[in-house]
Amino acid sequence: MIIPKPKVLFLRPVSDIQLRLLLGSIAELLGRDLRVHSGDRDYRPKGSPRRSLHLAHRAADLHVNGMTDDQAFRLLLALRTKLPTNDIHRYQLIHHGQFTETEAEHIHIGDYPLITGLALGPGVTCLVEGMTPQTKGKYSRAA
Repeated sequence: MIIPKPKVLFLRPVSDIQLRLLLGSIAELLGRDLRVHSGDRDYRPKGSPRRSLHLAHRAADLHVNGMTDDQAFRLLLALRTKLPTNDIHRYQLIHHGQFTETEAEHIHIGDYPLITGLALGPGVTCLVEGMTPQTKGKYSRAA
């Protein structure tokens, strides 16, 4: 029996090649398909920050098939050292919770600009926002 390779379903364009490769790696790491429902943007939807990586075409919002966003984020948090990074890329992984100031709960992945990757080094910065009514619009490091 052949098991199909997990894939990324792009419902919106994501033009950043490093981010596309990372999304494929995440699908393989989790063994699940991903649904990217937001990517490159030329507008700011409700709650979106002024300097959103989406506006620079360097971010994607997604859900993982068969998992809640919380389950997927916790697993990615635990496996973040297994994500492929290199000397000039640093990524942000954000769980926008059910009380998010953005449009709805989701996982956001962004590819920081080159200068941030060089300054902070490779890796993944993990944040949460909107997990409770009190943390709507407030970002904090995920533990």
